[in-house]
Amino acid sequence: MSVAGIPAVRSEIATSMLAHMSMAAIGMTYTTLTLVLNYILSNGSALLRRSCRHRRCSRPYRRCRSFRQACRQLLVPNPSALTNVKLSAPRTIKAGETFDGKNLRYGRGIKCNGAPDVGTPSPVFILEPGATIANVVIGADQQTGIRCLGPCTIRNVWFEEVCEEAIILRQTSGRTTITGGGAKSAPDVVVRHNGAGVVDIDSYCVQDFGRLYRSCGNCSTQVKREVTISNVIARNGKLIAGVNSNYGDVATIDTKTNAYTSVTSVCDTFRGTNNGNEPVRLTQNQSNAK
Repeated sequence: MSVAGIPAVRSEIATSMLAHMSMAAIGMTYTTLTLVLNYILSNGSALLRRSCRHRRCSRPYRRCRSFRQACRQLLVPNPSALTNVKLSAPRTIKAGETFDGKNLRYGRGIKCNGAPDVGTPSPVFILEPGATIANVVIGADQQTGIRCLGPCTIRNVWFEEVCEEAIILRQTSGRTTITGGGAKSAPDVVVRHNGAGVVDIDSYCVQDFGRLYRSCGNCSTQVKREVTISNVIARNGKLIAGVNSNYGDVATIDTKTNAYTSVTSVCDTFRGTNNGNEPVRLTQNQSNAK
């Protein structure tokens, strides 16, 4: 019986299952076999998800085909505009709380080139220490996406377009995790690390970007900062990570699990400043591991 015309993923599942049928199964009537195949095809997505779980992705969709395909095409969830949420002020997620955005689109109704706030542009979300945000799409009508005041968890958050920066981290210590999701059309920085501590970026997609991660180059208070970057798919960008070597910054980048297309540099080091002057780049696209 031919399986021509079956979509690629479902065809692969059907072929695999047919190959393991017993000889008794081959003797089934045409009608019964058709019913079996129809079940396989109608449940193809569920079977693929089970396949991912069987491979024991240690974090959501880390090595699963569905995630990597989504990354390659940057398939940002596209909720209906009828459900858009426009916030007149930043939404604060309290310490220890988890906010599930239900994959709705959130914004501020502010044009990127509009008049900025006095001082630092106000974000769409403010996360207090220990807060978690998940399953959110941040639209283009904002100047800054998320500001974390302490260690926070950002899970499956997508940025349709980045203005100033997608994420600003101001923790004085501790660890922030950014898992799943991604950003596109980010001319400057996706993750700006202005505080201290450690940032983990895992299973993330980024496209048409300036820098995925940047340790603040000219903050008035400078400290050692660390970042780990793994399972990232990056396309059409300038820099994966920029760190200040004179302040002891460390970037650990797992290039074996990352995939780059048209990315100029993986890691650059800078001589950071604390007097407002622009930092000076020291090395470009070099591993400085000892």
